[in-house]
Amino acid sequence: GVITAATLPLFFLLPHDPIEQMAESDHKAMSLFREAPFLFGSCFVGGFLMVAYFGLIGIYARELGYDFERGIFLLTILIIGGLIVQIPIGWLADRIGARKVIYGALIAAFFISFGIPYFDYYSVQVLIVIVYASLLQSLFSLPLALLGQRFEGAKVTAANALFVLVFEVGSVTGPTVLGFAMTNIHPHALPFGAATIIAALLIFQAYRLAFWRESS
Repeated sequence: GVITAATLPLFFLLPHDPIEQMAESDHKAMSLFREAPFLFGSCFVGGFLMVAYFGLIGIYARELGYDFERGIFLLTILIIGGLIVQIPIGWLADRIGARKVIYGALIAAFFISFGIPYFDYYSVQVLIVIVYASLLQSLFSLPLALLGQRFEGAKVTAANALFVLVFEVGSVTGPTVLGFAMTNIHPHALPFGAATIIAALLIFQAYRLAFWRESS
């Protein structure tokens, strides 16, 4: 009865044709995505990997044979690393361009992902986790900054809303997919899966740029 009563306000929306408005909203969202697919793709990858590592790095450390304290310490370093290096990354983006920094972050994160299973020295591992966290965090902050340059007026608000939605989809998908892979394939599926999705985004962008040049 309570659930039924909660649906009653929906009937007041019928004169406003919500289905048509939803279809128009979906159309606008796809239009925004087509205008800046790389920015939204970077956002998705950032959400996919950031939340996956936040949720799974402790389990990953345990599977590698580390004790509980080391797993918690790596998680703490991962969180701190994503914050303290944003200032130099922002400075670098102002000097050479945010898009170039995003490309560099993706390429660096790709190689670090493959190297994570082999960085066994404690001090080196801490340094790598700090750098890796900052690279993943930049996949959210820098594309978000570029949205303000890419869109104008009311489109900025719509693009920001879509950006957050894409990030949240990635943040839900990442821990699920990589956690499943860790359980059913191998614990190293966490870094190798991260490298795979980064490579997919880079290949997509390379193909997109090549196709754009051929058509222009």
